[in-house]
Amino acid sequence: MGGIGIILMGFRRMTTTRKLSKSEKEAMRTIINYLETNKSRMKYGEYLAAGLLIATGFIEGACRHFIKDRLERTGMLWTRVGAQSMLNLRCIEASEIWEPLMEEYRSVALH
Repeated sequence: MGGIGIILMGFRRMTTTRKLSKSEKEAMRTIINYLETNKSRMKYGEYLAAGLLIATGFIEGACRHFIKDRLERTGMLWTRVGAQSMLNLRCIEASEIWEPLMEEYRSVALH
């Protein structure tokens, strides 16, 4: 039994051995059901061995860099469409595909 199995066993034990209120027991059942349903996706040992990122800090940092730092500057107001357009452009630039996209656009526009 791996990491998620141990966690599920511990949560089930907590649900029965601790004096939880009815709402706390229901919340624990919800958590257990979620983890049980998604345990096939929780192979963190395999993911780490493959060099994949599993922490949220990387994603949170990217979101802050691409979204918050650009869209929450003083005095800026955005519509949803305008904000999405700006974020699309920022992602294209950061992905270093701006020039290839512009070359493709120019070749289509000229022909």
